[in-house]
Amino acid sequence: MSAAPRIGAFFAPVRDTPDHIALAEELGFASAWVYDSPLLYHDPFAVLARAADRTDRIDLGVGVLIPGLRAPVVTVASLRTLSSLAPGRVRVAAGVR
Repeated sequence: MSAAPRIGAFFAPVRDTPDHIALAEELGFASAWVYDSPLLYHDPFAVLARAADRTDRIDLGVGVLIPGLRAPVVTVASLRTLSSLAPGRVRVAAGVR
């Protein structure tokens, strides 16, 4: 017997995204990801922190994190804070070109 597929959703990090992520959890999604696009959208870590307060099970991730646009120490501090709000549920994908 094979495991059920894990389905995730991707969102733009905007004001209503935390509520959309809470709905995704209710609908059975396994993960919710937000973009890292600082010139176009809100801070992904702030949006996911708000989502962490509204959810219990869904994995929360930033993808694709762009290291060249963020100071490494600040990024780690943001991930550490998010991890304290959603233990075991934080995911991140990083990319460079």
